[in-house]
Amino acid sequence: MSDFESMEYDSEMSEMNMDTVSDLEDETLNPGPWFPVFDTEEFYMPEMQEFRGNRLGPVDVRPDDKPHELFLSMVTDPENVDNNVVDLLVKETNRYAEDRKAVGNLKPRSRLHMWRPVNNEEMKAFLGLLLLMGIIQKPTLASYWETQDKLWLRRTPSFRSVMTRDRFLAILSNLHINNNNQTALPRDHPQYDPMHKVRPAIDVCNTAFRKNYRLGRDICVDERIVGFKGRHNIVQYISKKKSHQWGAKVWVLSESDTGYTEQLQLYFGRRNRQQPYPHGVGYSVVTELVEPHYNKFHHVTTDSLFTSPKLTHDLLGNGTYSTGTVLAGRKGMPLSFKTLKTPKGTVNAKKQGNILAIHWSDRRQVRFLTSSDHCRLETASNSKGKEKVAPGVVHTYNENMGGVDLGDQLLSVYDPDIRSVKLWKKILVNLLLTACVNAYICHKRSFLLGRKLTHLQFQQEIVTGLVGDHTIQRRVLGRNGEGATSRATSEHFLFEIPGRKRRNCVSCHNRKVRTWCQQCREGLCLGKCFKDFHKQKQRQDVHEE
Repeated sequence: MSDFESMEYDSEMSEMNMDTVSDLEDETLNPGPWFPVFDTEEFYMPEMQEFRGNRLGPVDVRPDDKPHELFLSMVTDPENVDNNVVDLLVKETNRYAEDRKAVGNLKPRSRLHMWRPVNNEEMKAFLGLLLLMGIIQKPTLASYWETQDKLWLRRTPSFRSVMTRDRFLAILSNLHINNNNQTALPRDHPQYDPMHKVRPAIDVCNTAFRKNYRLGRDICVDERIVGFKGRHNIVQYISKKKSHQWGAKVWVLSESDTGYTEQLQLYFGRRNRQQPYPHGVGYSVVTELVEPHYNKFHHVTTDSLFTSPKLTHDLLGNGTYSTGTVLAGRKGMPLSFKTLKTPKGTVNAKKQGNILAIHWSDRRQVRFLTSSDHCRLETASNSKGKEKVAPGVVHTYNENMGGVDLGDQLLSVYDPDIRSVKLWKKILVNLLLTACVNAYICHKRSFLLGRKLTHLQFQQEIVTGLVGDHTIQRRVLGRNGEGATSRATSEHFLFEIPGRKRRNCVSCHNRKVRTWCQQCREGLCLGKCFKDFHKQKQRQDVHEE
């Protein structure tokens, strides 16, 4: 199957393709008739205008910027640094926790009984641990704080040194980024927003993504799924998605060659939209995302979910070229394309104004619309490295359509996969991961001298910078309840006894071992015996003090 074939979602079109009935008599849509192109090898489209973008790539990246600083810049409004995701989380999380305490009716063992306000430093440490869970993946949240002796091989003591389990879960359960009392509206209200709980984070991130990076010429619009199997009226099921079949659909504008996510837009479905789409969902999505980049002569690539003759004409009229696969029954398409069946390797083309409709027979009958490319056969390598002969528009589509998919791949590498019954929390985590990936792309695209970090190293540096010096102070209590310094294993280690000799374990007394504590000069078993012996010795030392 060709690269472009896997990107056509014909089965998903039932809800969105209300405009697929061909109607060439509609004068408001059709700027003229379709004229056949008889010689596809000699036909040339008008030359593309010079791209008007300048200073492409990251904006204002300094040589001393650390990874966590790049990440924080992606969640901060550049024009108002006080408007950032971290401060919003601190403010609204504290507000929500206090509101819950004021209501009362808390369970006896509720973590809210011991709630104390979270500050900026602790919230950054919380986000750092959240991102670290994407690097060190475990089955449950509680398993990151495991201390049982039988699980010593998979312990992660760094989590316990930064934050207690109950504190982390308390912050997670009270996590909020918007004031429910001011933004919650009934569903029949004209300004109802299904994602009002996470709207401030979406707005801040979209602003930061756009102002911290300048897109290159080739961009693409596609869909992204935020996986979620809970109940919510915007959750959709897409059978052809391999990663997440259930979840919230997000429209994404990305740079084709890097996967940089420049803009996000949640799709709420037709039920939650107060005004109908005049030209279909795909038309509205692309025009809304691309409108800030009009008249720069960008080249936008879309798939059959979005492409239509009207969209191609209107984008070209606003100084933006486009290429995309298109359904044969889309409104305004040549009527002959609906029933055209040709042998494999055959090209048919028709021209309408300055756009070209191309019918290419490969393993399937595929249609393209373009305002920038041609239909001459060319040889190029596909994604598997094999030489393939196809029209130039096919190669252009395959090269430029994968920007959103590339971003999805980078997001999935270190996804913490936090389980929650709240969809907005899943979207918030996805926004934080998108900020990490965008920061990493800025790091790779910066013109700074020196060795660039790998994705893993960059993610680890973000976590280290966010956690910083935030640690919890633990005390070991003696018999009288007073604090005592922990000396259980601070300078004690298990070594092999020299000369391959054996000694009786001083803790269990029932076996001879080849290991001992070199500091205490006593034979000890690995694991429980070593720990119990030093705990007992510590109690004796505390009692003597």
